[in-house]
Amino acid sequence: MEGINTILNTMQSDLRKLNSIGHNLANVDTNAYKRIVADLEVQSIDLVGKELAITGSNNINIVSSSRVDYSNGALKFTGRSLNVAIEGDGYFQVRDNAGTWLTRQGELKVDSEGYLTLLDGSKLQGIDGDIQVQPGTIEIRNNGELYQEGDQVIAKIAVVDASDNMLQEIGKGKYSSPSVSLLEQPSVRQEFLEMSNVNHLHEMVSLVELTRHFEGSQQVLQGYSTMMEELVSKVGRI
Repeated sequence: MEGINTILNTMQSDLRKLNSIGHNLANVDTNAYKRIVADLEVQSIDLVGKELAITGSNNINIVSSSRVDYSNGALKFTGRSLNVAIEGDGYFQVRDNAGTWLTRQGELKVDSEGYLTLLDGSKLQGIDGDIQVQPGTIEIRNNGELYQEGDQVIAKIAVVDASDNMLQEIGKGKYSSPSVSLLEQPSVRQEFLEMSNVNHLHEMVSLVELTRHFEGSQQVLQGYSTMMEELVSKVGRI
């Protein structure tokens, strides 16, 4: 029975990993999306004969936990003045009715009151708070300073740093952190967006490997079922 339970746990683990892969593939084109990684731990199980031939090993992988890979995605040139990306470390700060959050998303718009916001309406934060602009061309320099109609700085985008292990995902590419620090020399790129850090080919290979592993576990489970049926049949003849 221990072997059967272990195989069932393995199949449930495969389903959890499948969920992570599916989520990653669904967001491969989402700006600044950070992929989910399933951490595995190796467990041993006593397999013999046909079951061992199917798996090729007495060691099986179980998903012990899931985490977010916060590595940066590639930057893509868009040519749109209200697209910004952070090159290197850091996060933008945005504010909505629920609080102030961190994000690497940089697809901006100007709302009806002249504030720079994300597409969902969250207001981009400067070092002095909300950023309000006038109609016309906006220039955003590499240090995050905003200029309009001349050489006068109207605001500076707040780019902050936070420890990865302190970040809490709240959804839609936003995070919370109990502690942040303002970056003195950020690198902000206008007319660029950060892509997701999902490697489509890597995820597809993982999906194929996972499918084969799940099918192998099914065959092992079927082997246990056949063995139990034969045992019950023999007992019944005694």
